[in-house]
Amino acid sequence: MENMLYNYTNEELMDQGEYQVFGRGIYTIYEVGGDTPNVVALKGLNFEIKRGEFVSALGPSGSGKSSLLRCIGGLQKPNAGSIKYGNLDITKLKEEELVSIRRNSVGFVFQSPTLIQHLSAKDNVINTLRYSGNSLTDAKKRTNELLDLLGISHRGQALPNKLSGGERQRVGIAVALANNPSLILADEPTGNLDHENTANVMGLFQDLHNDLDTSFLIVTHSKYVSTFADRNLELLDGIFLGQHTGNINLDSLESSRQILIGNDGRLNLPPELIGLIDEYGSAWNLDYIDDNEIPEIKLTPVNKNEKENNKFTSCPLCSTEIEPNQAYCTNCGAQLIK
Repeated sequence: MENMLYNYTNEELMDQGEYQVFGRGIYTIYEVGGDTPNVVALKGLNFEIKRGEFVSALGPSGSGKSSLLRCIGGLQKPNAGSIKYGNLDITKLKEEELVSIRRNSVGFVFQSPTLIQHLSAKDNVINTLRYSGNSLTDAKKRTNELLDLLGISHRGQALPNKLSGGERQRVGIAVALANNPSLILADEPTGNLDHENTANVMGLFQDLHNDLDTSFLIVTHSKYVSTFADRNLELLDGIFLGQHTGNINLDSLESSRQILIGNDGRLNLPPELIGLIDEYGSAWNLDYIDDNEIPEIKLTPVNKNEKENNKFTSCPLCSTEIEPNQAYCTNCGAQLIK
């Protein structure tokens, strides 16, 4: 059974059902040591990436983007939760099984391409294919196809240190695409590029996504980079604040943000709503309106003036006499909301 698992094909891993990657309740915790508290990088994330979908995770430095990508790519096991490729839970696999999956089904693109410096651009791609068990003839054919597709076939004999930043990134993309993966994971892939090369590389990602029907997840701090994706997940302090689909408003993210409610019913409030708690308090009335075709939820803060005027003289549950501004009934323990 284990030997079969090591040899799962791309189709067996990725092409089962609507979702290529499906994660639930993902936590990652880093032990700092000493008296310093542990760092909780991901705080119960839920996510899905559909087959053929182009997704970005947008967030500042320290928001958990790289931890998310490593967990999804099988480079790091989360402390809690599950991540599935098709029907296979990769969080339960041994490292040798994960190596096989990463080699056959996932392509990685990093901010600084991990190219072998003494090999030419062409030989870097060939080396990846040979390591995966391809014959030299097939490896050369696939490499020529990729370099031509990426517009750098004329630079195939150049060493990495003779390539421009944009050219090196294209070679890195060729290495990631070598084994025709169903999922590409990119960690700040344009972080070292100027605006022109960023636009070129992201346009290339879009073309590859459309032509190859490959799923993409790009983690980035750049709002501009995120505009190239079909869907943007906004990440802050290890939680998803919401998502953006269609046209993302770069100047005002809250105006295009869609609030996410997890399968566990948890709602993560974005900063502008947390600010309302500071202004109006944490007690809010909730009205569920289902008269329309689409149900509505209406939240209104409990008016502070109403709370001051609402002074109980007796417990509304057991009628025990109470003092003004008393928080709990001394008889039955009922909370007295002022």
